[in-house]
Amino acid sequence: MFCRKIRLITRNDLTIDWRIFYNWAQLIYDNHDKTHGLVILPKFYLCLIFSSLAWNNIGHIHWEPWIPQIFTHILRSFSLPIGKMQMSLEEYNPIVSTSTKWIIAMIGNGSSCLQYLRDLLIAMKSFYHPSNTGAFQKDLVEFILGLAQNFVDRVHLERTSRPVWFFAPLESYRLTEQDITDFVNCVKDYAFISIFNKDYTEEAAKTCKYLSILRPELIIPSIVEKHFSSIGSMIEPHRFTSIMTCLTHIARQIVQQTSAYSQGQIYVLPLLMSVLPGIDLNDLEKTSVTLEFLDTILMLITCVDCSSAVNIRNDLTEKIREKVIDFVSGVCLSSRARDIASGLVQALVKGNPVETLKYLMPRTCESIENILNHSESTILLTDYKGDIELTWYLILFAELVHARGDALMIYKPMIMSVFRQCIHFINKNSYETIAHAVEHLLESLTHVYPIDYRLTVENIDEPFVDFLPIRAWGQYVDFDKLQVQFHIPNDDEIDFACEFVNTFMYPELTLLNEKGLKISNDERLRSLTIIQSIAVGCFRMIPRIESEQIQNLIPSVVPYESKYQIQFPIYSQELKNLRMRLLIDIGKLLDLLIENNSDDVASMTTALKFYSLTSIYYGINESYVEFSRDEFTSHEQLLKNKLCGEGQNNRFLSIQKIGLQIEELELSNVGILNDIDKQVILKLFELSINRYSEVRCTAQTELFNVLKYYRFSFQVIVDRIVELFNTQDEVDHDQIKGCLYILLGDDSFFLPTKYSWTMKEKLWPSIARMAHANKISTQNLIDDIHEKICEETWGQQKITISFLCLLLQKFVPISSSCLETFVEFLVHDNIELRRYATIGITAFCRLQKPPRLYVEKSLEEILHKMDKPLPAMMNDEYCPGDRDDNLWVTIDDYKPPKTQIEWEQTCFLDKSFHGYYTWPKMIKYAVNKQERYTLNNIPDNVTILYDRFIDKNFVERVIQFMILDEDEDGSEINFDKTQFVMFKGLFRNFGLAFLDNFMEQLYMLIHEETKEKQAGSHRVAAEIVAGVICGSKYWTLEMENKDPRRIYRLIHFIRTLINTKTMLNTFNEISRWTLITNLNEFQWRIPSIWCEINDYAKEFLDHPYKNVRESIASILSISISFDITLFNGKSTRHPNTSQFIDTIFNISDEAVGIDLEARKALNFIEAGVLGLCAIVLSSPYDIPSYVPDALMLLCEHSHDPDIIQKSIKNCLSEFRRTHHDSWHEHREQFTEDQLAVLADVLISHSYYA
Repeated sequence: MFCRKIRLITRNDLTIDWRIFYNWAQLIYDNHDKTHGLVILPKFYLCLIFSSLAWNNIGHIHWEPWIPQIFTHILRSFSLPIGKMQMSLEEYNPIVSTSTKWIIAMIGNGSSCLQYLRDLLIAMKSFYHPSNTGAFQKDLVEFILGLAQNFVDRVHLERTSRPVWFFAPLESYRLTEQDITDFVNCVKDYAFISIFNKDYTEEAAKTCKYLSILRPELIIPSIVEKHFSSIGSMIEPHRFTSIMTCLTHIARQIVQQTSAYSQGQIYVLPLLMSVLPGIDLNDLEKTSVTLEFLDTILMLITCVDCSSAVNIRNDLTEKIREKVIDFVSGVCLSSRARDIASGLVQALVKGNPVETLKYLMPRTCESIENILNHSESTILLTDYKGDIELTWYLILFAELVHARGDALMIYKPMIMSVFRQCIHFINKNSYETIAHAVEHLLESLTHVYPIDYRLTVENIDEPFVDFLPIRAWGQYVDFDKLQVQFHIPNDDEIDFACEFVNTFMYPELTLLNEKGLKISNDERLRSLTIIQSIAVGCFRMIPRIESEQIQNLIPSVVPYESKYQIQFPIYSQELKNLRMRLLIDIGKLLDLLIENNSDDVASMTTALKFYSLTSIYYGINESYVEFSRDEFTSHEQLLKNKLCGEGQNNRFLSIQKIGLQIEELELSNVGILNDIDKQVILKLFELSINRYSEVRCTAQTELFNVLKYYRFSFQVIVDRIVELFNTQDEVDHDQIKGCLYILLGDDSFFLPTKYSWTMKEKLWPSIARMAHANKISTQNLIDDIHEKICEETWGQQKITISFLCLLLQKFVPISSSCLETFVEFLVHDNIELRRYATIGITAFCRLQKPPRLYVEKSLEEILHKMDKPLPAMMNDEYCPGDRDDNLWVTIDDYKPPKTQIEWEQTCFLDKSFHGYYTWPKMIKYAVNKQERYTLNNIPDNVTILYDRFIDKNFVERVIQFMILDEDEDGSEINFDKTQFVMFKGLFRNFGLAFLDNFMEQLYMLIHEETKEKQAGSHRVAAEIVAGVICGSKYWTLEMENKDPRRIYRLIHFIRTLINTKTMLNTFNEISRWTLITNLNEFQWRIPSIWCEINDYAKEFLDHPYKNVRESIASILSISISFDITLFNGKSTRHPNTSQFIDTIFNISDEAVGIDLEARKALNFIEAGVLGLCAIVLSSPYDIPSYVPDALMLLCEHSHDPDIIQKSIKNCLSEFRRTHHDSWHEHREQFTEDQLAVLADVLISHSYYA
């Protein structure tokens, strides 16, 4: 239909008439017939359907008549614990998340939905308090989060709806301003309570953010007030971190000035000052949330003095600048504080590079010169300890040269002078800092990057007549008015970069070429570190080495290089030969070091790390881009406001996003592998199989980076690996291990599962045939590779085997290989694949089931053969209950056959309704004769199952895996019905062929001594026993409603379990009676058994264990349940209900003598104590004026007799739990004496021991 459209498809083409769902909803809610219910879907799907129906048809459906039922259903879905009743909770409750959208869709146009929501939250308010810990709190907090989020979505939908793909709610049903206010007032208190819930602070903070978007004037003042009250709290320090998290989420609403609310800006300065004590190096969490808040606030505001002081004084900026300069350049900071201080300098350089360099660069260079002049140069060049003060100034210098390239040009002489004097320092901290400075300088000179991240494009230095910067706080900027400025290297900057490289790079390369083995290890490492930093800094301007492309890496009809090729800017000078020079020189150095100086692991590792960069690095690092992307995403989500419409990011984030997209595009600039790249790969491969483990590890890491960069480049090394594996001669064990480690890969590269059948055809058989796996370490690596292949491919295997399970039908031919796959997966390491294999084997057993023979006879024929009289009633008459003509169906009149012929001729009726009401005209039943597979008549596909399960080792492995199986949530499986049906199918089809194998395993399962495996062993034993019984030749397929005569031996055995009066432990007693309970499946057809059970059970009514007495009561109720009076008959074979009731009446309890006076006194005191406890507990989250006096009275009786003492102890414990989080407020309601008494009672005396 859609293909015949001659226009674009609109929303109306995809819309289903809502009246269909409306009529369906009426049928569902009006239908009360549980037997013929219209809906069998789980509650979640129903709730999802109705929430989607309500959301996509706001205003079209009148929900008012059903609102009470809807909210009752939602309340029950929380499964809240009431009193001592603990409800079972699911790990994920989908109804809570879907019901929020349903609720929000029903609000508006005078609906009572909001009032019902208010009542619902009031009913659950006590559960929101952090002191009421429990799994239910997750659903409660997510409930208010969902409400707030969906409410914002609806407001956004109604104000900025798209006419094509989104519906437009009816005008009369849209939310009014009063609806928004009422909703925020309804939800805010619960969000405030949840802020201090340690487990769900983040969700509560998001809720406050959504509410502040709707009504900032109702949210911001309260949260700010809570913040100031939490500062300096020694009793509850977690309140500060919780409230700081919340403030970070609502930062944009605080600083933003809107027509409805602008008072939030007056909190900015007090907040900035108040959070400074949160920077505490002894408390990492507090410091982290404080810095995150400061980062978010300063990202949203422009720091300009807008007060009247600018008209009086003009030296405020100079004072601040002097303080900053004195701080960073006049103090030698410790290593712990250097990162924070260097971050400050980095921000200054990025925000105002010209001014920062003007005041800091000369001073820093001068300080470095002074230190060098006051000490002998030879000492610093050979001093391995270094100078702390010099190291700090070098760190400061490294941050300063990260400024914009054009701003650095006027300081070129200073910069070159510092590098000339410091680049040869031998101290590791010093030359690593110099290396960072080199990278920063060259990146600043040669890279293209955005500049000017200010929040506004207005000139903030002009008088504030036309523009006041405070009004731009938190505002977004139109994307077309960003006026983005980029730093594009000019000729002077390129010349500076080339001069720097020529001055410092080539002398270091010459040093390594001429004296590579003569200089010390530390000097060599310093030289390599400097070379690496220069290469990383300048590779952006150095083009790729031109070479012939490698063709036909993999058959493809489309090109597999990058679709978009970045055109790098044409630099005025290009260091064309630098990549090749590094490739040759570093390659030679690596060979020399490995052969002559193998103990210098640090130098070899450093050389390897940037050897691969000559092929794959062009100024952009993948890890840096991923970090930038994550940082931008977190900031964007934190400041997101749906009501602001499209393009809601502020100017800072918009420019950051542009720069990030440029970097991602440059990162995807991947060409085709050429000869030079192939040489790099082969060189790294040879180093990856080197005899030195440190060299191998580093080379393998760099090899993986190159193989990931060029598509299908792994084909280059496959033949070499296969050659080493297939070599029959003696091979270096380290080479084999290196190849195996390459195959094992890392988290981002795994060669054996790459998409190349040619590679797999060569590689996989060579791994299996490898003749060098004679060491344990080598064999372990092969096992790890096999395990990783299974881990990498189990998802595809799961999908495939699940599809195969759907195809297991009698109309679909099944190949032997398919059956073999299912059998092998029974012992697979992955539990999900084993479960699918169990399902498949069960289906195979059902498809391979030998046929059964059915006959159809009249009742007269059946009774005549059994020498039974014909029934007196006619076929169309109903006479329910026990009669003479249906006695032969019960176990009471059953005589076991003596021969096989008698057994086959016996009529067994498996359906319990046969003969109870009336007899049908014709009765169809299965003949007790069924074929079994034997070695002489077994088909080929059945042979596969037979051969595997006749193997004892295979059966043992299958059972051991079943023992360890757990449910998806990690809990143990009580009884796996699928495994039971599989065992049943095996014994049904093959008879007793496998019985010996399973009996041997059963004995070990039942006598398992390891506690961790006992539960699983007993579970599997029960599944096997049930399968053996149900699959034996005396049973048919269905389990329920069986003719009891067919299994009379089992019934009599279960009945004999109650003959013994030996006192067993509680578990065994309950297990015994639970087995007897299952005889209920045979209903009215075992009357004599029920009579015996009833007589025995009555003797155990006084059993000392409650659980056993409850089981006995259940058994007795079942035993007399069949003695009922029907229309025309009465059951007379079962235990009589009236007699049983008389027996109960005759049982009398023993009288217990109690001192009446003592009992009255004790009851009087206990009644008073319980009353006081009720008074105290009636106010769990506040302190009324009468509670302190009541508590003092309870404390006076805290040492009374046990029963009273226990009530008081429970009350005080509950009081402490519910008031703990707000004790800093509630303690003000008590006097000092009262607090002392409470402390004496509440704090255990062992605390002071």
